[in-house]
Amino acid sequence: ARVASVRFVYWSVLARFVSLCLCVMAVARRVLVGLVISSALLASLLLARTFSMDRATTAEGSARRLVPQLAFEGPQQLPEPSFGLVMAIIRGLLSFYLALCILIFGSGLPQALSAFQALTAAGIWSWWSQVANIAYVADIPVSIEDLVMIIFSGSGTAYVMMIQPLVDLLAKGMLFAYQFVDKLLGVLAVGLTDWSGCKGTYLPALSIRNQVYDTWTDCTNEDQYYTSIFVIKIVEWSFIIAGALAAFCLKKSLAALSAAMLGADLLAVSLVQVIEDSMVVAASSREEVNEVRTALLTVRLILAYTLFVLGFLIQL
Repeated sequence: ARVASVRFVYWSVLARFVSLCLCVMAVARRVLVGLVISSALLASLLLARTFSMDRATTAEGSARRLVPQLAFEGPQQLPEPSFGLVMAIIRGLLSFYLALCILIFGSGLPQALSAFQALTAAGIWSWWSQVANIAYVADIPVSIEDLVMIIFSGSGTAYVMMIQPLVDLLAKGMLFAYQFVDKLLGVLAVGLTDWSGCKGTYLPALSIRNQVYDTWTDCTNEDQYYTSIFVIKIVEWSFIIAGALAAFCLKKSLAALSAAMLGADLLAVSLVQVIEDSMVVAASSREEVNEVRTALLTVRLILAYTLFVLGFLIQL
């Protein structure tokens, strides 16, 4: 009987190990497929850039930058620091409450989790950051229109996620992958900023189209700058596509994984944003804040992944 018991334990452990290996291989295959698809997209974009380079470099105007055409508005106006701090504090308090609920009860409230994830995927927190960085009066009506569109698209996505399990699974996988890699992209962007010869950052430029490379200023290396754009997007797209493909393999634990990542990201980003905006108000210039931004990104990364692990263990 003892020999039979030992054999049973041995074969059970072996079966679990084989199952785990097969799951890892399936995830690795999906990540590779995502990398191939995003690489193809990158190749097409690089080809388009090659054909449009001369036109782009000789075009007149500064539509992409915050350079208004009005005599009574100056170029690259800064938002009111106290307004940004108030927005960050409000987001921090709201995020702290929501993050605790999601980290502890997220996977146990599937419909509420789907609704919140749909709004997050629609860009509700990106919109909040854009509003906090508004520097021109003309940006206010656009932000109101954007909010209406986010609520409309987020509500529609949430409804579809609730009635279609496949859509819910794909959306959770893609959002989980995006939030998982977003912290790494912030650290990567710091290195690419130096590689592109950029001297600093200008965060109000996020209000244009919410892209981190729009915030880089005084860049001197043109080829490296444009290459950095596609490096960031290829990494981001690869993880998002891989997240959608890997969702089928992780579907048993995906609800807990996505809820833990959502709550961790929400809390970590909000806390670091409050610290950064407080430093902007207290500092004499944004250059002083730029000098410690790398340290803040590192704190955000460590905090987010630590909370993610804790939140996932709580919901198991």
